[in-house]
Amino acid sequence: MHESAFGRLVSVLIAPAKTFRSIAERPTWLAPMVVLVLLTGTISMLMMQRADMGEMIRTRVEESGRNVPAEAVERQVEFVERFGWLLGIVGALLAPVMYIIAAAVLLAIFKMLGSEITFPQSLSTFLYSLAPWMIAAVLTLPVVLARDSLTTEELQSGSLLMSNLSFLAPEDSGAAVRAALASVDLFSLWTLALLAIGYRIVARVSTAAAAGTVVALWLVWALGKVGWVAAFS
Repeated sequence: MHESAFGRLVSVLIAPAKTFRSIAERPTWLAPMVVLVLLTGTISMLMMQRADMGEMIRTRVEESGRNVPAEAVERQVEFVERFGWLLGIVGALLAPVMYIIAAAVLLAIFKMLGSEITFPQSLSTFLYSLAPWMIAAVLTLPVVLARDSLTTEELQSGSLLMSNLSFLAPEDSGAAVRAALASVDLFSLWTLALLAIGYRIVARVSTAAAAGTVVALWLVWALGKVGWVAAFS
């Protein structure tokens, strides 16, 4: 008897090897995609509602050194404060595109390593490996709801849980430093472990190949995130 697609979201956390062997035989992706989009959209919308977007925009304009008329800045602030919450929804709608791209990149790499993995298998493996992120999202919800406001640094780090190393950052450290430390996160490391296990089984490659590929791509993502924060902070 086949395990349900939603049941895999639980089993991948407690019996990952068994779950990924099942995915190799019968890949599914809709259930985790829907859960991820709903959670991402809800949290992003709530965080944008509680963030002081006006302060963020004014700070960025001042730090850029550009001579922007005060009226133009205030019009931009008014627009973002009124419709900024929509950015969370837009981000959630774009998330599936990013998941598909990530699965396609992993597919291409493992194909070059001689694997016969298919795209449905890669997408299913990738999405179910994000189950720890779903747990983090559920735990973040009450934290966000309990807050009246969020700082710019908290919004940029994207994490309100004490599950990463951002608490080690000195008070006067920049946003890029905080983002770098926030990347070293318990749930991210858990996800990396599932990705390595999943692709080792589904792509039928060595542990070294699976782990090395996953860690290398995570480092690229983390460096890109830090660079983005540094450029716009």
